[in-house]
Amino acid sequence: MNNSLTKNDISVPAPVSRNITLTDNAKYFEKVDNLSYTKKTTFITTIINGQVITSNLKPNNTYYNLFILDGELFDKGYFIIKKENALTKYMGELKFDLHNNEILINVRSYPCLFANINNNYKVATDNQNALFGYIAGIEVLETAYKIYFSATSAIQQNVFNNNESLFGIKSVDAENEFDKIHWSIKKINIKKALNSLNISVAAY
Repeated sequence: MNNSLTKNDISVPAPVSRNITLTDNAKYFEKVDNLSYTKKTTFITTIINGQVITSNLKPNNTYYNLFILDGELFDKGYFIIKKENALTKYMGELKFDLHNNEILINVRSYPCLFANINNNYKVATDNQNALFGYIAGIEVLETAYKIYFSATSAIQQNVFNNNESLFGIKSVDAENEFDKIHWSIKKINIKKALNSLNISVAAY
C-alpha cells in the first residue's frame, strides 16, 4: 500500500468470521473484490490499477460522505477533489478539520455517496446513478485530496433530488447540492433513510 494513504489502526486483529467474494453475478461493482469482517471491523480489499489495497474500518452510520464531481467515470478506483471543495460547502454547523489525521480516519468510517452533478438543476437524467460505497484511503496532495474508494451499489440519482430533506441535501429554489462540485458530510443514517424508501444497499 502507498505509505501516503491514511489508514485506520493496523493493530486490529485479522478477521476470523467469514469472507465474501463479490462476483459478476452479484449486484455490486467489481472494484470491490473481497470483503471480510468481524463483528465490529470491516476489511475491504480492492484492486486499483493492478495494486491490491486493503483497508479496515469500523463502520459508523451516524454520518455519510457526499461527493459530487463533474464528468467522473468512477472507473479508476480513485478520484481527485480540490481542497477548496472539501468540507467547505453545505456543511451547516458541522465542522471537520481535515488537517487532523484522526478526523481523516474518522470520515473514512462513514458510508458514502459518489455522484456527478445533475444533468439539469435539481434533476438528473433517468439513467444517471449515484454510487453507494466506502472510502478505502485518502491521500493528501498539495492542493487536493485523492480519494480511493469501493462502490457496492448504484442508486438512481433522482432518488436524492426528490427526497432532499430525507438525505439532508441543502437546497434553494434554483439548485441543490447535486448541482455543485463539492464534498460534504451529513449527520444522517443513510442506510435507514434508503430503507425507508424500500431501497437496500450493501452497507455495514
